Amino acid sequence: MRGISNCISTHLKQNPKLTTIISSSGGNAGLSATIVAVKLGLKVIVYCPTTTSNETVARLEREGAQVVSVGKVWDKTHLEAIKKVEELGECGFYVHPFEHPDTWIGHSTIVGEIFKEIVPDVLICSVGGGGLLCGILTGLIEQKANTIVYCVETEGAHSLNAELNGKELHAITSIAKSLGALKVSRRVFELMDIYGRDKVKSVVVSDKQALEAVELFHKEFSYYVEPACGASLHYLYKNEFENQKVAIEVCGGFQVDAELIQKWKRQ
Repeated sequence: MRGISNCISTHLKQNPKLTTIISSSGGNAGLSATIVAVKLGLKVIVYCPTTTSNETVARLEREGAQVVSVGKVWDKTHLEAIKKVEELGECGFYVHPFEHPDTWIGHSTIVGEIFKEIVPDVLICSVGGGGLLCGILTGLIEQKANTIVYCVETEGAHSLNAELNGKELHAITSIAKSLGALKVSRRVFELMDIYGRDKVKSVVVSDKQALEAVELFHKEFSYYVEPACGASLHYLYKNEFENQKVAIEVCGGFQVDAELIQKWKRQ
């Protein structure tokens, strides 16, 4: 929310003619854009991949979005959203789910808040398109930190890991649809070089492991998070990190409940 909120509010200050926000995410970025736009009195149109669940579409509409379903993967959905923004001209603004400096700046504030409480030896976060990771790396660079960052993805949505190993992801097959970008932001690699690639580690876990972590977290805190977040939680739960201070970004999500978890487990 903080990244998308900063992006929209910053642009609105710069362009008083703005009337419509365009998003291309059926996940948390789309919901964040909707909530922020409505609170600021703006119209919002969310372009979602056709794989987006009916429950998610209904939630976005309840929050005030006009939803357009198009494209089997986010990358195709993104192109349709761009066309709409071009039609609207200066009255429209495209809020990319992960590719904007103002979004990264918003996310970077997480690091400042963490460092007020502890200086972590380890920071764990999930990676989809890389917007959150860009923010975290930006914040760590500002802090001149030596924190090791573990970037966690699920198999079938491991676009960062694939690219780091000279490969490409051609389809999203993981249940963690919130991580569903075939390529991560180019800025991720620039920031990794600035921060130090030796301090940024890529980790891939299975959908099964992510779901087990989701259930364990719910048992402990009575709160469900998405499998996208469960990926990071699994890495935390399976490692002891003895004598280390650890911070984890529990990114939550709204596309999850007990019924969905059981459905995913049967797949």
